Amino acid sequence: MKKHLIIVTAGLLAISLAGCDATKNDTIYDSDASLAGGDNCSKMYATATTWGNSFKFSRGTLSGAETIWKYQSAGNGTEITLQYTLEETNSGSAKLVLIDPDDTVITLSEASSTRQEDTYSFTADESGTYRVKLAGKESAAVSGTLEYSHGSSSTD
Repeated sequence: MKKHLIIVTAGLLAISLAGCDATKNDTIYDSDASLAGGDNCSKMYATATTWGNSFKFSRGTLSGAETIWKYQSAGNGTEITLQYTLEETNSGSAKLVLIDPDDTVITLSEASSTRQEDTYSFTADESGTYRVKLAGKESAAVSGTLEYSHGSSSTD
């Protein structure tokens, strides 16, 4: 019985590690085309809390990119304000990026050892989905907050 438990445990560990090639996901960080694409990330020790129009997150390790906010625009010129903090708590590199419906990527903030805090406002003139992604490489340890005037947090 004990031998079967060890085999099952080893099998589950192998399955959970399959497809988690963090170095492959690291290439996403420096590629606007990859950032604008779908979410693809490896993360551990991830927490997220949403309350009202505010989203708080922490990632023990992050390689790749994940969507944390979305706004579906009708193209009617809605004014959007994003207020954010970003802090790299240990290693690697991390950043927040805004992606418009045409897949143009704008870097909002890159994490450093000190807390980065800023506000970014824009007019949603184009119809389609605006997104904010959290991107990391080299198993970034990062935490932060995002407050938004419109849209919703997304932890796909």
